[in-house]
Amino acid sequence: MKKNVSVNKYAAKKISDKNSPVPLVPAWILLPLWFISLALPNLIYSGINFADTLHILKWTITGVPVAVAVFIAGIRLALYGPQRVKIKFDIFAIFWAVILV
Repeated sequence: MKKNVSVNKYAAKKISDKNSPVPLVPAWILLPLWFISLALPNLIYSGINFADTLHILKWTITGVPVAVAVFIAGIRLALYGPQRVKIKFDIFAIFWAVILV
């Protein structure tokens, strides 16, 4: 009697991937947060108040998705540890860190 091995191989692969690296924030969460942060404030405040860049709700709508992404990244870093969360800095990130410091 032959069992369905394709399901068993898939389940075994999922179990064996416990040490594989994970992103800080999954792409399916990060992409909508980027849209909300970058596009939504200009869509909401287009018109008379479009040039009012210091409007507090515009900054709130921009900052909340960034805070949510950072919160998710912190939770995933705490759950998976630095061994599984893959963090690498490219030249652009190092350049901006130097400018900010």
